[in-house]
Amino acid sequence: IQDENDEIRKEALECLGLFCLLDEHIAASYVPLFLQVLAHDTDKLQACALSAILDILLVFKQSDWNKVPEQLLEVGGEAAASSSAWQQIVQTLSHGSCLLRSTAAEGLAKLLYAGRLRAAGQEAEKQATLALLFSYFASSTEEEA
Repeated sequence: IQDENDEIRKEALECLGLFCLLDEHIAASYVPLFLQVLAHDTDKLQACALSAILDILLVFKQSDWNKVPEQLLEVGGEAAASSSAWQQIVQTLSHGSCLLRSTAAEGLAKLLYAGRLRAAGQEAEKQATLALLFSYFASSTEEEA
């Protein structure tokens, strides 16, 4: 992951993301790394990190939401506004990169469809639905279709 070559780093992130799906404690320890990549790296690597975060959220059962790191799942009620991780995920729907927007939209749609956001709270589900709708009807996505 610390290699200078972006392709090697992308493959390493993908492998690490898949590895994290094996155990919730492993995932909890690497979520901050994925969030750091999502905030500071190239578009390809950001999309890979976002996909890993969303896959982690999708894999854990609803009863396991409390075991995932707080900085990732503080999405219920008033905590949604202060959760930088949740905001990062939702804000990627309005990112300049089409790859990031489509990755975020696909992942949030999967979470909604699987009912995973219900476990996090009604506010999270509402926020994700509104973000997806705004993204779908935004003029920038219309131009790219």
